[in-house]
Amino acid sequence: MTLLRKRLTYANVMSSIALFIAIGGASYASFKLPKNSVGPKQLRKNSVTKPKIRKKSISTPKIVNGAVNSAKVADGSLTGTDVQAGSLTGAQVNASTLGTVPNASHADKASSADDASKLGGVAPVPPAIPITLLNGWQPYGGGYDQPAYWQDALGEVHLKGSVAQPIPDSDVIFVLPANMRPARSTNWPATLDSAHFGTIEIEANGDVRARTFNGEQATQSRLFTSMEGVGFRPSDP
Repeated sequence: MTLLRKRLTYANVMSSIALFIAIGGASYASFKLPKNSVGPKQLRKNSVTKPKIRKKSISTPKIVNGAVNSAKVADGSLTGTDVQAGSLTGAQVNASTLGTVPNASHADKASSADDASKLGGVAPVPPAIPITLLNGWQPYGGGYDQPAYWQDALGEVHLKGSVAQPIPDSDVIFVLPANMRPARSTNWPATLDSAHFGTIEIEANGDVRARTFNGEQATQSRLFTSMEGVGFRPSDP
């Protein structure tokens, strides 16, 4: 032991330490894994968990295109907060997969809606129904609008067109159907021949008359009577 101490010098100690470091470095190098040498086959199932994945360590460019599909995403695992705002457009959504919209303020088209019943369930501008004229009344012709009636989406009944009666007869022009008759008789101003004024009277039984009050006015109504602008709501008391 005494002999060893005599031979132990600073140079011997430093050289021994250097040798130890060199041997340890070689050992570390022998166990260092080559780049890209660890893949799915080397990882034990479920060995990589969420806490072991560094935040932002996986970015979109590192994911192979098409590697993640619907079969690899658990149902219900993605929510609205997982989708970047504005990343989905209408063109990317299959409309046939969408259910009924519970509420909407505006829509271009709709097969059914609660508001439709509030409008009577009919088109806002339904087609006019040609009038079946009675008592010798006939369309005035000559480019004037044809006699017709209709009921709009709000339930109001409208008349239009011009008529004439070549041979004097009853002043009843036509009869409205039961669901379009007023609760009480109503009167509306009408234009007669040569810009004279008369009256269109609509009675509770549905009779629509060219109402006149003297012979001259009766003659003018038979020559020309306009029903344009006549409109009423049958529900009014």
